[in-house]
Amino acid sequence: MLLLAAIVVVPELVIAPSLDVQGSQVSNARAALRGNLLQAFGGLFFITTAVTAWWQLRLNQQTMLQRSEEISSSVLHSAEQLRIANETLSTDRFSRAVGHLGDPSVTLRLGGVYALTRLADSSDQDRLLVIDVLCAFIRTREHGTEGPGPVEPLRRRGADVQAALTFLANLPKESGRAIDLSGADLRGCDVVGARLRRADLSHARLDDAVLIGADLTDADLHGARFDRAMMSGARLDGADLGESSFAGADLTGARVNRANLTGADFAGATLAAVSAENVIGRLP
Repeated sequence: MLLLAAIVVVPELVIAPSLDVQGSQVSNARAALRGNLLQAFGGLFFITTAVTAWWQLRLNQQTMLQRSEEISSSVLHSAEQLRIANETLSTDRFSRAVGHLGDPSVTLRLGGVYALTRLADSSDQDRLLVIDVLCAFIRTREHGTEGPGPVEPLRRRGADVQAALTFLANLPKESGRAIDLSGADLRGCDVVGARLRRADLSHARLDDAVLIGADLTDADLHGARFDRAMMSGARLDGADLGESSFAGADLTGARVNRANLTGADFAGATLAAVSAENVIGRLP
């Protein structure tokens, strides 16, 4: 209303009637001034509106940026809380599982083994720790007295150890951890196709073991016992078989290229089609 009044009144005040100026000229001058004032006020209104809109846009952008930062911070905080919760849960599960390994009940020990293998499958970081724990568990377990002749399968007299060994013998190649089962009692175990490259099985007992097609490339088998073991198609290239015993074992089609056979006992072993190139020592 003030702008409208100014447009109407100002020309009347600025351009007053004069004796030397005709009325029509006064009217035209006032009309021209009103037009100029109208354009000026219109331009001012446009500029004011544009500046206000720009300022409001800046405020909105700042508000959105602040809100976005708050949301990002909240998400990061939630993610960190979730990570901590998962680590705590994983630690609790690991502790309970390890606790079961020392229980007198084979059922609880077996449950502990399976719990650890599930943790290993779900976390690369946990896998390395689980491997070490299960190796230690196997090395410290004993399964009955030694007697003449074949022994009972490990899955019957030590199901917990068989389960742990099955997990270790089927680890992916990129597991990043060497298997240490030195001195372990694994008589009668069944790990067909086992992947035990570079494993330490020195002085381990694997009498009557089923190791058909097993990969023992570059493994340390020094002083180990494989009496009556079924090892057809096994790969022992580059392995150390020094002072080991394969009495009565079936090594049909096995490979022992580049292996150390010094002092190894192959009495009564089946050695048909065995590949033994560049070995240290010799086969019978």
